[in-house]
Amino acid sequence: MMWLMYRATGNEEYRITAERSEQLLDKAFLAIDKLHHDVGFMWHLVSGAGYRITGNVDSRRRNLFAAATLASRYNVRGDYIQAWNGEAQIGYSIIDCLMNLPLLYWASDELQVPRFRDLAMQHMDMTLRDHIRPDGSVNHIVDHYRDRVGVKEVLAGQGYSANSCWSRGLAWAIYGSILSYIHAGKEEYLDAARRTADYFLAHCKKTGYLPVVDFCAPEEPVYYDSTAGMCNTSQIGLSTLFLPDYNNFEIILPIKLLSYINFVIVELSIASTTPCMEEVDAKTDITSNTTSTNNAP
Repeated sequence: MMWLMYRATGNEEYRITAERSEQLLDKAFLAIDKLHHDVGFMWHLVSGAGYRITGNVDSRRRNLFAAATLASRYNVRGDYIQAWNGEAQIGYSIIDCLMNLPLLYWASDELQVPRFRDLAMQHMDMTLRDHIRPDGSVNHIVDHYRDRVGVKEVLAGQGYSANSCWSRGLAWAIYGSILSYIHAGKEEYLDAARRTADYFLAHCKKTGYLPVVDFCAPEEPVYYDSTAGMCNTSQIGLSTLFLPDYNNFEIILPIKLLSYINFVIVELSIASTTPCMEEVDAKTDITSNTTSTNNAP
């Protein structure tokens, strides 16, 4: 966020704060055995952005170290990037990890070597096979066999159940698939983004475009997650910049243009007044506070 503010305003205070935050993260490298798959979130958005904006070679080194750390988590036999640490979680991959893959794509581009990109695509291909379902919903956590390719068990994670669909995880799937398509150009990744986005938007329409925490949870109690909607709104903006035919939303994602634009407008509006996660009476329409959600657009 500080780097974005610095680029937008040129205010040196934002740059100083961003660089200080990056330096504070150095301590985490000393506990490398405690790092996990989210090193992409932790460093690529800080050191990666810092290197891109300022050319700071220390930022480049930090980002490359983080990329090597993420790559080291790849299980060659099981064909997945291990999400978390601990004996019980050695076989776990989670849908969120797609958001860390840009760190690996960047490392391959920066060093002009294929190995980081290859690992990212291997994990993305596994996600298509083991996380994203045919209808566009997703598994949050997959427990893999450690010594061979295959799913041992699907776990609920932050969703209602193992067979349900956590909305924020679905948003990560949409966004992550778009990112891998941008970096790798593989049509299967774009198709995955289309299927997951179709599922997301279809279910959001039922609640006035503010996503519930889990699209397959019981109707009551109702829990909303505005963060899931904002993640999806962000990837819509990214899609318009990088995808082919960016000026035609119906080509990018096969959803009616009006519905897609309406989602963005409504989501930005309600996100400013709705907490990240909130329990709401099922009869309350969060877009108007007057009528039932059944009457939402």
